[in-house]
Amino acid sequence: MGGFESLDALTGGAQRRWDAMGMTDAPLLTGDAVHFVVLEDGTIITEEQVAEGAADPLADAIEQQLSAPYRAEGVRDGDRWTVTANAIEVATLTGDVPGDSVELVKRAGTRELTVDGEPAATGLGELEALGDARAVDYVARAERIDDDLWEVQISPL
Repeated sequence: MGGFESLDALTGGAQRRWDAMGMTDAPLLTGDAVHFVVLEDGTIITEEQVAEGAADPLADAIEQQLSAPYRAEGVRDGDRWTVTANAIEVATLTGDVPGDSVELVKRAGTRELTVDGEPAATGLGELEALGDARAVDYVARAERIDDDLWEVQISPL
């Protein structure tokens, strides 16, 4: 049975880098690590190939403290798994973007867009709209989760 243990106990009182952390058993998981995103509807999208439902105990341990959506990492610790997670913002961004990473910088009326680190002329209008709704000058970053689902971060300048 999974369960959350206190952050202080798990980190030795050190400053935490995560929004949530827990330990649990996950008997269906193989390997030493798993990376995944949990969407608001509870859907789990893993980066690695795992058996159906294998990451569920890790998500259950996190959701005792943190509501979806979030990005998490589970690491095998002997017979148990340590799982850490951070809250994220997820947006549906449509359009034919060939890459998996987009950065839009709007500053003093100028617009710079990169896709996978390379300058790009066109991008995601929805990402720009999200940024424009929050600030005049900003950096908007988006990382593809799956298909048209993106993790987005808008940072005002």
